[in-house]
Amino acid sequence: MWNHESWQNRIEDPYLSIYHYTPYGGFVAAVTIGYFIWDMVVCLQYYRMFGLGFLFHAFAALYVFGTCLIPYCMPWIPAFLLFELSTPFVNINWFALRLPAGSISDTATLINGLFLLATFFLVRIVWGFYAVAVVAIDIYKTLNQTNILIPTFILSLNGLLDILNVFWFYKMVMIAKKKASGGKKPKQMAKEVEKIE
Repeated sequence: MWNHESWQNRIEDPYLSIYHYTPYGGFVAAVTIGYFIWDMVVCLQYYRMFGLGFLFHAFAALYVFGTCLIPYCMPWIPAFLLFELSTPFVNINWFALRLPAGSISDTATLINGLFLLATFFLVRIVWGFYAVAVVAIDIYKTLNQTNILIPTFILSLNGLLDILNVFWFYKMVMIAKKKASGGKKPKQMAKEVEKIE
């Protein structure tokens, strides 16, 4: 999708970066929407385990990717899917906690935690704020072409997700600092990280 002219020429033609539709983009949007429907159902079903932050993340992502089928911001799908690059490290952490003791070493759990912190910071905070700012510019240039509620919700939800990601990252760094000072073993640290992800 990044090789398509609707993304490549977004500076010269911001209209295409917001309103262009491709069948492949529609497919990617549909698969992504399916994932976030599943995510929202799980967050609702296990609300006590995941809490409001995860539920909000699922709802916001579902709304934003759902608007791609209007089509609205479809060429931006790969840019916003990059936010999920930290998810495999979260999943590894989750499995490390539930497998029998010794299945995954404390060292491997610690290394995974470091990759999680680095990836989370780069894709959800650095890239996250940058991508929202850039899409806001394209949206502003084409604002007279659509109902104002759609871009308002998209930018508001993405802004709130960025703030939530900063909060989550702060909590992860605090847990890592406890570990670095010798207060916790990697498995204990992983359990605390899981609570705030």
